Amino acid sequence: GLGIGRLANLANREFGLYPLYESTANFCIAAVCYVLLRVGRQRGAAHGATFAIFLILYSMARFSLEYVRAQDWPMVWGLSLGQLYTIPLFLFGMLFLIYVHTIGIQQKVSRHE
Repeated sequence: GLGIGRLANLANREFGLYPLYESTANFCIAAVCYVLLRVGRQRGAAHGATFAIFLILYSMARFSLEYVRAQDWPMVWGLSLGQLYTIPLFLFGMLFLIYVHTIGIQQKVSRHE
């Protein structure tokens, strides 16, 4: 959905490479998440791991692509507001990934006892 939304920006006359780059990144993230969901079911991956990885990948892509985007607002500490917004998203994704793996390990241990 995020990838299609960025392509729709072209219909709103937002030209340039940024919508195309972000749409491509979003489709790649969707493909990675799809593969993780398919493989995760077969291997018994922790619930929520794909969501955490999505948050991490999306925040990394968004942070990187903000360098390509024309900035209409002031920078803060050398970063755009879009980059600043992705930092908490990345941190939450990392913490959530650690949490779901910890819970998953605890559940596997309790099943084997």
